[in-house]
Amino acid sequence: MIWLRFDPVTLALGPFLWFGGEPGKPLPDLESFKIARRSTGNAMGVKPKRPNTYVVPKARFQLLGSIPEVVTHLFGPKNDQIVRSSNLRQHVRRSGS
Repeated sequence: MIWLRFDPVTLALGPFLWFGGEPGKPLPDLESFKIARRSTGNAMGVKPKRPNTYVVPKARFQLLGSIPEVVTHLFGPKNDQIVRSSNLRQHVRRSGS
């Protein structure tokens, strides 16, 4: 999960808050968190629980200062083997494909 913050005056993005696992792995278990409730009550004023929706405290998120840090947490460290689309034609010619 990414919690996106921004400056309300300049609309500059950041910081970012991250809650998640390693790239390619599932989210950490959410069962220990409180189940969220609907924000509005029903006819009897009861706010029912929202299934499969949990309240994750802000303290459980990791602070990330930049978009490159977010990308690293999502996809892992930079890999020089990744072919950028701008270099794709050259790569295809070299590989004979």
